[in-house]
Amino acid sequence: MSGPPSDACSRCRRCDTWVEEGPLRVASEAGESTADSYLFCSNDAPLASEALVFQRAVSDLDEHIRRLEAEIRQLDILREAKIRELAATRKRTAEHKAVLSPIRRFPVEILQQIFSHVPFSTGGRSVHHRGTSPTRNLAVEEPPWQLGHICRRWRAIAIGFPPLWSKITLHISESHTLNTGSPLEKVETQLHRSINAPLEFTLASNTMGIISDAQIPKSLDLVIQHCERWQTLLLDIRSSSPSVLLHHLQCIKGRVPNLRRFGYVSSARPPPNDILSIAPNLRSVTLAVYDNPSSINLPWPQITHFHGGRSSLFSAIQILTCASNLVECGLGIWPGVVHDTDYPYFVAPNLRRLSLDRDTTPLKYLTAPSLTELWIPFPTFSVAVFLERSACALEKLVVDDGNDILSLTSILQTSPTLTRLFVSSLRSNSPVSRSAHRVLLMPGIEDFVCPHLSQIVFGEIPSAEMQEWFEMVEARWRTPSSPLHFVRFIYTQHNGDLDSSPDKVLMHEMREKGLDIAVDCGLRAAPDNYLGEGRP
Repeated sequence: MSGPPSDACSRCRRCDTWVEEGPLRVASEAGESTADSYLFCSNDAPLASEALVFQRAVSDLDEHIRRLEAEIRQLDILREAKIRELAATRKRTAEHKAVLSPIRRFPVEILQQIFSHVPFSTGGRSVHHRGTSPTRNLAVEEPPWQLGHICRRWRAIAIGFPPLWSKITLHISESHTLNTGSPLEKVETQLHRSINAPLEFTLASNTMGIISDAQIPKSLDLVIQHCERWQTLLLDIRSSSPSVLLHHLQCIKGRVPNLRRFGYVSSARPPPNDILSIAPNLRSVTLAVYDNPSSINLPWPQITHFHGGRSSLFSAIQILTCASNLVECGLGIWPGVVHDTDYPYFVAPNLRRLSLDRDTTPLKYLTAPSLTELWIPFPTFSVAVFLERSACALEKLVVDDGNDILSLTSILQTSPTLTRLFVSSLRSNSPVSRSAHRVLLMPGIEDFVCPHLSQIVFGEIPSAEMQEWFEMVEARWRTPSSPLHFVRFIYTQHNGDLDSSPDKVLMHEMREKGLDIAVDCGLRAAPDNYLGEGRP
């Protein structure tokens, strides 16, 4: 008798014939298979002999199911074991890769520099502004303490890097004294770990009532003992009567030889005080509310950087005249004040960067021959007169509101050395101003206005004028002598008209040929973008 047709067949125990085994064909005792039975296609009752065949088939199929289920369980067990083995292998691989991680080979000096750029949590705006919240550098979840929770190596590097511990903030609030909110032990630890590094000390208080002597923490006396190391002193005192704190600091007079930066943030005018009258290296002063310099006894002739909030025109001019060696100055002037007083003309020989907020009147009396950067709220003809009188080599001009195109044009015509121009708004639609647009960018009969312009930023230009502006940019850019390489058109809100504008085709063509030009929407002046970066 010939062999079985395949491995899936077996001999019938009754007739010695080969039949297919499995769920489709099962051998019966009579040698018959149920695979092709007509009963599957009808509702007829099986004969007695057929019923026996089907009963044995069911028994065989049940046995086959149990065998398959057992095999599946074994495969599941094997699969789970392989999954666990895979996870363990991946974990082991990650551990090996971690050993080879480049971060382990970072030199200590590089890690220290990275640590020094980790931002401290301020909980609010910069300490230069009113309403700021103080840094929480005494909280364990904040730097520099947090850097010691990564690994043993990082902890050792952080502890052994004195500049990382040189920023100390003491905070007095109405709800608690400093001794409970900022433990004395942490201040001692910072002073110990900072070794001899220059200190940046901030004293902050949001107590709106009168500060009592009982609220003066012991930590303040501890930091005062190291005042010879102070490089920065920032007083954020939003109290109705800061005199108690200032009186407590009276002992530092003549003991701050390394102090270079002083900041005073308060809702009240700075009271007469002479704690910093002797500070030989003091160069930078920030006052949220500044008044006549005589109200604060500071060594004004040696100050090179001044940043002020808002005050009167008289105070602004007094600052510029008393601090005769200023290199950088930012002044805020109360708006809406009528100035009917004539002030004497004065010269700021070293002034290089100047920012004016709300009012340009001080320029009427100022001459700044070294000025290279000017930030103004709006263009006026007096600004052009100032630049012409100063004969300075102005390189950067930032205008918050440039809708007065004629005045802006007169300023540019007196600034042939200008290389960077930023104008936040250009929405004027008068016929005269529209014709003056071409003077800003188009080449003239002989040369450009501001032939050295390399960066231009214009804001809020009406959509209907964009084609003209793109053409003017292209005309300037294609001129061989033009150094123009960066152009931006900005909008504080998304301008949907520009998305499908055919004018953008020209912009894309210029971009493909090398000009960095784009339209930015949703952009406002801020310290971290080109509208606000580096403002004095």
